[in-house]
Amino acid sequence: CESELGASLPSILSDDDKQTIMHIRRFFLGFDNESLWIGLECGENGDWTWLNGEPWNGYKRFKDIREASGSCKDRVDTGHLFDSNGNWITGEKHTAKYFICSTRPEGYTRPPQDESTPTSGELLCPEGYSPFQAGEEYWCFVFHNPLPP
Repeated sequence: CESELGASLPSILSDDDKQTIMHIRRFFLGFDNESLWIGLECGENGDWTWLNGEPWNGYKRFKDIREASGSCKDRVDTGHLFDSNGNWITGEKHTAKYFICSTRPEGYTRPPQDESTPTSGELLCPEGYSPFQAGEEYWCFVFHNPLPP
């Protein structure tokens, strides 16, 4: 996503974000049961971090209770997947074929809680990306075909 498109794997900061990814997977991509790569990694200090720079806010959907508790510094980071139920599972290169690249529309800034965001007509997605609004949040996404084995 980053090297070819200037985007990143998605971050999931809330139940609304989780529902957005599930909606995109079902209605834009046409499937429910395939796992997707997400942009979660273990940072240099042993704290969870998002590849796209979104701040870690403590929201977690780890399926494995061991990952949900504390630091990630003593774990081998093989990436994470978004499973069919919206849980985060440990990934292996061969376990997921699909991924979504996401970025913010040109000119987008996250609104303060008490202000509204410009309408989607004022925000432009890069060529080839589809716009998507979830509540007050605006995203652009593009789906990528399966990764080679």
